[in-house]
Amino acid sequence: MSSHRLPNGAIPVLLSADTPEVLRREASALLAYVLDHPQIAPDRIAGMIFRTRIARRYRALIVAEDRDRLEAALRAMVAGTDHVHVVRNAEPASSRRRGFVFPGQGGQRPGMGKLFYDRFPDFRTEVDRCAELFNAQFGRSPLNYLLDEHLPADDSASTVQPALFTQMVGLAALWRAVGVTPHATIGHSQGEIAAAYVSGVMSLADAVTVVGTRAKIADEFPADDYTMAVIAADRDTCEELLARQSGWAELSVINSPSMVGVSGHHETVHQIVEHLTQSGVFARTIAVRYPAHTSMIASIGADIRRALVERLGVSEFEPSEIDCIGATLGTPITSDTPLEQYWFWNLRNIVRFDRAMATAVRSQVDTFVELGEHPTLQLAIRENLSALGSERAACVVGTSTRAATDLADFTANLANLAVHDLDYNWDALRAETSEPVSLPLRDFPNVQNNDVPLWLSYRGAG
Repeated sequence: MSSHRLPNGAIPVLLSADTPEVLRREASALLAYVLDHPQIAPDRIAGMIFRTRIARRYRALIVAEDRDRLEAALRAMVAGTDHVHVVRNAEPASSRRRGFVFPGQGGQRPGMGKLFYDRFPDFRTEVDRCAELFNAQFGRSPLNYLLDEHLPADDSASTVQPALFTQMVGLAALWRAVGVTPHATIGHSQGEIAAAYVSGVMSLADAVTVVGTRAKIADEFPADDYTMAVIAADRDTCEELLARQSGWAELSVINSPSMVGVSGHHETVHQIVEHLTQSGVFARTIAVRYPAHTSMIASIGADIRRALVERLGVSEFEPSEIDCIGATLGTPITSDTPLEQYWFWNLRNIVRFDRAMATAVRSQVDTFVELGEHPTLQLAIRENLSALGSERAACVVGTSTRAATDLADFTANLANLAVHDLDYNWDALRAETSEPVSLPLRDFPNVQNNDVPLWLSYRGAG
């Protein structure tokens, strides 16, 4: 026998119907059953629904930890009010094309992987695979940084980038374990390497080689000389500000129409941030200690290409059914793209996440899942979608938040995606149990249908 469980251990009670009105009737019928059968536990009710009904287009998922929460959620649905433990769709669920979004460097912290490592075997297995490869190739494992929140902060590329890569591919394995697989991957800066592996255009061993080799070379830049900053301004405003600086800095990131980034000398970037902050414009530095995505990277280009040619076992990307859309060129990576050149371009070129998003939308991607401990690109994703004027209603979710101490955020994100995706596989939530097979529940309410009369009553025919 099996039962269904959400990532946080709660019971998923799924109500669905063909119209919002019928959905409320479903809630009313189930509430009456719950009140009349106080001895029936929520997991039996959830199991009965999953065993006997398909998920229709209008959906409400109750995250039920106990009977009282289930009853309260059903009462709210009948009354037509929102409830904190009910996730529902306003538009009917539709077939979706999912894109996994892999962010770049800047949002890392020691211990960022511990919550998932302790709770999910699929995440742990993938992380351990990465750790073994990093240790074998470079004599250093990212596990300490991922799991020890008390570790002193270290923003060197050789520490941070292997940890971020490992975290992101672990989260991809986690999402797949709960039934969410990508039709495309979208990479931002260093996140492109994880996107390339998850999409299948690179092997894990080769992706680890690229991450570790580039990080080691990038650390040769003096650590205190450079930094990056993210700015809530458009490109013209940013370039006008840069043109008035005596020190050196360059535009390095275009995330969306009003979110850009700069890289440059430490003092110059800090002056820009202070000026904008005083003017009431959001700007902050991020933990990147080398001049990423600027012309300065050209000075190490030959070293990067030479090292990758020597260390990689292949010279070209593999074909894959899953598109890997990179912010390096704003287009999908193809098998005729020169591999070692691409990863130099990826470090040197301005990050064009806006172009990558435009390509994803043209490819009909309408569900975006950010694979990071904390959402850093969701604002840019939504702004790009608005600017592109996509007719398809998009679903944008993260994975968790930096302050999370449990799996409530991940569960809420999964629930939000599942109620919008017509093809979501609810059986991915099945958990094997040792309980005996249970018979169908007696007197369980029938499915509520959208009754439509197709002929006149004979009594009123005259």
